[in-house]
Amino acid sequence: MAELPARRMTRQRRRNALAQFSRLPLEIIRQIVTMAAEDNIGYASRWVSQSLAVVCREFRDAVEPVLVATVRLSSKHYAAISAQRNRLARTKHFMNHIYDSFAPPPFVSLASFSGRMTVLYSLVVNYGLPVPPWVTIHDNFPGYHQRHLENLYEFLHGVTRLHIQFYALSDTSLEALPVSLTHIVITLSFSIAARLKNFKAELADLLASNNNLRRVLLRTLHFTIREAADIVASCETLAIQLHDSRVWVDDSVAYGGNQNATAHLRYEEANEQDSVWFSGRQLYHAR
Repeated sequence: MAELPARRMTRQRRRNALAQFSRLPLEIIRQIVTMAAEDNIGYASRWVSQSLAVVCREFRDAVEPVLVATVRLSSKHYAAISAQRNRLARTKHFMNHIYDSFAPPPFVSLASFSGRMTVLYSLVVNYGLPVPPWVTIHDNFPGYHQRHLENLYEFLHGVTRLHIQFYALSDTSLEALPVSLTHIVITLSFSIAARLKNFKAELADLLASNNNLRRVLLRTLHFTIREAADIVASCETLAIQLHDSRVWVDDSVAYGGNQNATAHLRYEEANEQDSVWFSGRQLYHAR
């Protein structure tokens, strides 16, 4: 039998593969399609949304949770996301980069939120959004409607992991954070350098008040290398004095207050939400 030309052989193999694929159970096909979407959504999102998802209804249903798993709300996409609000019920990670009030989609299994604390407060208090277990807030500055509150952080009850990307000392101490927290990441603002003694007192109170805490990670990316070294040394002394192995530090990057720090945090919240909680090094090792 004469050998088929290479091009026809490729087509024949494709037909054979499709024939075998079509004989698989539907549940397995869905899993394969979902895995293909998950593997490609990061760098080929257009192919996932405009090719894979439009093959047929079954493919669309398998791809849809991947397409809406992470939603980033910005001024550019505000109108489009608002128009498709009901489609986003299965969103897992919601990143809000606008300051305006936004009626949230009917989330049913939201795992994380990233945005301003004032925005999250509005979503929880005004719209009844259940607070997700993982929260990243840009800063800890109270909004107009929060200034009268006795406890600024009370609405965060139920959160287990909290990241504050630009932490500054305020009238509300870290000790007021909910005891549901097990992991806290505190990215220190440059103002902490002048009030380091006060911050260390807050940190000590936090550690003493919450036995559920497993890890407090201090980050110094807003400082210069020299400033970061001084802060880390001082916090290490505190951890040793307290004999507390829960204090960690991440001083691997130092932007010194320039805009690269913001870009770093934006990239991180979109791509490294799972790993940020476990970065850094321990300041005190229990013997």
